[in-house]
Amino acid sequence: MNEQYNSQSPSYSVLANVIGVIVLVVVAFMVLLPLFSDHSDGGRPSNCQTNLKQIGNSIKMYLADWDETYPTNRPFTTNHKLDPISSKVKLSAIGYDKVTGKPYKFQHGVNWVEGLYAYMESIVERGDTSSVWKCPSASLSAKSKSAEVSYAFNRNLIEQPEKIIKSSGRLMMLSESGRLLDSELKPSNKSNKDPKAVPQNAFTNTKLHSNGSHILFADGHVKLFNAEAYFYKGCEWDPKSKCWFSVGDRKTLNAHSIQITP
Repeated sequence: MNEQYNSQSPSYSVLANVIGVIVLVVVAFMVLLPLFSDHSDGGRPSNCQTNLKQIGNSIKMYLADWDETYPTNRPFTTNHKLDPISSKVKLSAIGYDKVTGKPYKFQHGVNWVEGLYAYMESIVERGDTSSVWKCPSASLSAKSKSAEVSYAFNRNLIEQPEKIIKSSGRLMMLSESGRLLDSELKPSNKSNKDPKAVPQNAFTNTKLHSNGSHILFADGHVKLFNAEAYFYKGCEWDPKSKCWFSVGDRKTLNAHSIQITP
């Protein structure tokens, strides 16, 4: 009996080693799979999330310097005076001013993007802030030659004091676009406290990262929403809070998933 067992034990040992190796390979594959998945998209979701957090930090710094009031978005008239708030202001030419050494800004109007340039420079360690304004997953196509940003600011926060916000953790501040933009606002109309002013074009792209895209909220946190939570059935007025919300899938998600007005 012992001789028979001893003669077969090396085979059992080899088999056990092979099984052990297979188990280790499977475990390693399962551990590394998320990394491969992220790499296949160029790390884009995480990069985009970092971009939005940096923009959010620059907005906080802006608020501290400008009496806790959000930036504007007004184009210049032909006489170089400020027009009313516009849903789009053309960005300045790409390049640096020879006198100041700073990027060109406010050539076509005073806008939220260029208003954050100085703050962004102090946040981004490497000095080049251009990549922060672009989601790596966004298309490089654009309707304007000056379009260099793939995020849109909430129209209902423009020139508003921060103190009007009741729920900063639910209120959208920036949303993603599938293409490059100028300094743009979403929604394109003002709908604060008005149950008849349905937010128009509140979101630009709902499936930028696989089946969803990011929202930067007024409290500075960023969240990736799938399409059903993002903008399932349009917008809805809540008479209790007197705010507009995006309507998510009522069966599986919170009906009021993203607050559009403060």
